[in-house]
Amino acid sequence: MTPGERDYLHRGVISFLPKNGRRPGVDRLRDRMGVHPDGFGPVQGISESWSWNTSPTKEGGAVLLSVGARQGGHDLAAGDVLSSMGDPMLAAHCSSPYAAMRPGREGISVVIDSLGFRQMYGLVTSDFSAVSTSALALSLLADDVRMNHEALALQSHLGWQLGHQTLIQDVEVLPSSGLMTETGYVPADRSMSGTPRSKDPVRDAAEMLRTLLSGYLDEHPDAELQLTGGLDSRIILAAIPPSRRPGLRAMTLRAPDSEDASIAAAISGRYGLRHEVKDLIGPGVLDPAEAFRMCCAAAHRIEASADPIARAAVDLAEGALGDAPRIEGLGGEVARGFYYLGSPRWSRISDRRIRRLAQWRLFSNEAVSAEIFAPDFGRWAADSALRQVGSALRSESDSDWLEAVDGLYLHQRMRRWAGSLASATCFERAKFNPMLDRAFLELVGTLTPAEKQNALFLARVLVELDPDLANIPLDGRPTPAVIASRSRSGRIVNTRGKLVKAARKVRARVSGSAPPPVGGELLATLVVGHLRSDRDAIEALAAHDFISAEWLSKFVDGEVAPSVATCSFLVNLLAFGSRVWRTS
Repeated sequence: MTPGERDYLHRGVISFLPKNGRRPGVDRLRDRMGVHPDGFGPVQGISESWSWNTSPTKEGGAVLLSVGARQGGHDLAAGDVLSSMGDPMLAAHCSSPYAAMRPGREGISVVIDSLGFRQMYGLVTSDFSAVSTSALALSLLADDVRMNHEALALQSHLGWQLGHQTLIQDVEVLPSSGLMTETGYVPADRSMSGTPRSKDPVRDAAEMLRTLLSGYLDEHPDAELQLTGGLDSRIILAAIPPSRRPGLRAMTLRAPDSEDASIAAAISGRYGLRHEVKDLIGPGVLDPAEAFRMCCAAAHRIEASADPIARAAVDLAEGALGDAPRIEGLGGEVARGFYYLGSPRWSRISDRRIRRLAQWRLFSNEAVSAEIFAPDFGRWAADSALRQVGSALRSESDSDWLEAVDGLYLHQRMRRWAGSLASATCFERAKFNPMLDRAFLELVGTLTPAEKQNALFLARVLVELDPDLANIPLDGRPTPAVIASRSRSGRIVNTRGKLVKAARKVRARVSGSAPPPVGGELLATLVVGHLRSDRDAIEALAAHDFISAEWLSKFVDGEVAPSVATCSFLVNLLAFGSRVWRTS
């Protein structure tokens, strides 16, 4: 086991239902994972549960699997965890990410926030059923673990996952609250309720955010606001009463060639915030071996289901920020309507629209270089990825294209991409995302595409909350006040910005190189330098018959330089080691 695997596996929770008198239990955990678990089971001989190095909150056999969970505008108490185990709908109203589980006579009860933001994993074998916070931990318990090639194909194009699959065959993300039994997982309904249309959604959304933020600061006056200078975090600041802004802690992760940090600094000075800026990464910070180790550790933390290099860059910047509760604007994109192509009018789902969305938006940022694959696999992977995107869209709606796209971004991108990143740190610090509150999402769900497109709704919410903040320009775009007014000049500037972004997408599509994640380019360069001198890593990559031997030879010789997305893909392959990835 590598040091990175050992570091990762010293954090987690797992619960078993042994079958046929066989119990993997603590001995198997210790033997295969090299950890010394702390047991909080068994329960009357039916099931057993173990945690390692997480100190999860335990109450009456129920285990809280995220810190800082809130329910009904207040921090979740231990008694609330027990209540939610009996009524999963209570957990549905907990802030994301949230999860808890309790082993019992009938099986392992699991509750997860309604968005499924907290990633929980399940595995059913002939010897046991199990639930865990770690897909890797489950994979190490099974006798025969294989790579999920469908998931691999999708991730090589999309950069993250759809549905319930992981890169490990038979290990799945649990879809919602439910019960793990000996025969499999029985999910509960995760659907949102049919919220009636608000008479004034802008005003109601503004009031909802004010209430949520005031309540959170009452209980967490030391919380810090992640201020990017963009629209979403500005809305969160606007929802905080002006009297509470002086002295409020704010932090910004600074990216090269971005004006966000300067805008955030100006906003902080204007309202008396205590502003801290952290650069994502700079030259000379790491040597190649350390960069590779950090990226592998990041891959473990996100279960190899997203970009480990981008995650490592953020981890590096946040290392000195402490563990204060954090307020984030994550989630605003589901109300921004930025992903509609063309005029937001009703249209039918079609293969042409699916292909257009996939190729020009979904696949344009994180697709790996096609040259790394053996030709037959590369062609199959492209077809498979497109087919999976189409299936995901059609699972959201059988006819309405815009409804399908809305559902894809909320139930898939937010859940499987943003949720994976949030789950990686939800044992470490409390994070509060008001725009992921169930009531806020339900309100947004009643809006028409035309109300959301081009950030119109969010801009109007900001104007309602604080006209002064709404009059500060965004980076390369008009002020939110101009966007909200739908003025002709605002539309011209907004259209110009969209054309610039579209041109970037076209260049990325034609050249096969998308802009790297912030901090990713330097980290990727360091990782490449390490891999070229790491014989074990090259042999591990060569063992995969879908990797092109010709490309790998050129890579080792320095004749090709992989894109950041390709480098991230290789790190995910290497992070779990050949013991996990069996390709035969």
